[in-house]
Amino acid sequence: MYGNQYFHQWKWLASVMLISSLTIFTKVSKAQEASFRFTGNVQEFIVPEGVYSLQVEAVGASGGKSYRKGHVYGSPGLGGKVEVSVDVTPGQKLDIYVGGLGNNGNGTSAGVGGYNGGANGGFINDQYASGGGGGATDIRVGNGTLRDRIIVAGGGGASGKYGAGGNGGGLYAANGYGEGDNATGGTQRAGGLSGSYYYSHFAQNGVFGKGGSSSAGKAGGGGAGGWYGGGGGAFGDGAGGSSYTYPSAYNVVHSEGANEGYGYVNITWNKNPFFGKSMTTVSQNEVRIFPNPTDGDFSVDIPDGKAGKADVWLAMANGATVEKQTIWLTGKSDIVRISIPGKVPGLYFVKIVSPTTRHIAKVVMN
Repeated sequence: MYGNQYFHQWKWLASVMLISSLTIFTKVSKAQEASFRFTGNVQEFIVPEGVYSLQVEAVGASGGKSYRKGHVYGSPGLGGKVEVSVDVTPGQKLDIYVGGLGNNGNGTSAGVGGYNGGANGGFINDQYASGGGGGATDIRVGNGTLRDRIIVAGGGGASGKYGAGGNGGGLYAANGYGEGDNATGGTQRAGGLSGSYYYSHFAQNGVFGKGGSSSAGKAGGGGAGGWYGGGGGAFGDGAGGSSYTYPSAYNVVHSEGANEGYGYVNITWNKNPFFGKSMTTVSQNEVRIFPNPTDGDFSVDIPDGKAGKADVWLAMANGATVEKQTIWLTGKSDIVRISIPGKVPGLYFVKIVSPTTRHIAKVVMN
């Protein structure tokens, strides 16, 4: 009799206070995808129901080529690429700006900069005409201003008289080439500096979101768009624009000089059938999670309810369930301790289901 009583007490304590053995569930719904190509206008993506995480590939556009005495030539800078995961909310609107290819110079005019920040090149009568800088590709939230960008893939600098624009992308984009001081690439804090020719500056510096143009009467390539734009060339070539991801992004990979041509955006996501429509009613007030954000270990305070068995699930925002355990509720406030496997940063969900109660809450791993 007493042995059986002690056995049940031990079982209750182990269920409530200890984490069960880790179980990895790899079955999630089939990934879905949306692709955005260049249109010259802002495009819109609405986060689907039940989706809390997106995997994004954003790619900037390359710069334009130069013209010299009847011939188009040069190697413009290539656009940068950003691969990243971001947490979102169902119904949230994202504004998509796909970078335009910088135009080539020709016998009558300089190349015009590409859509979304690419700058114009320079022109010297009908002998020399430089290309325009490539446009950046970005995703914006909120009011859709340059300050609302959460992901930016820098464009490539245009070919100038010397024919080699700086590649876009990375935290520090590449410089252009040329005689004198080269135009410099955009960074995380400032636009690139314009090139110079015999200590004279005949172009503009890059600024926030836009490349620097070459001056009229000179043969410099246009700077590229980016988080910060690249500097314009004097007689040399335009510099690349820098890429950027906002601090809450994770799984970030930057690639410099990854794309020739127009920019593009690919977005993929999973919706886990386990959550279903109930995910639209996530409430942090039903349960208390502490600390939140967490460094990987946290506790869930389950409010008073009916005593009995309950299942506790931990799932990533992309729909992958990483852990399940069974506990025994006392009918009073119960505390369950959880450790996030691998301590991978991002947004997670905790779900507690019993025959009479259901709780869903968010937890953020730094």
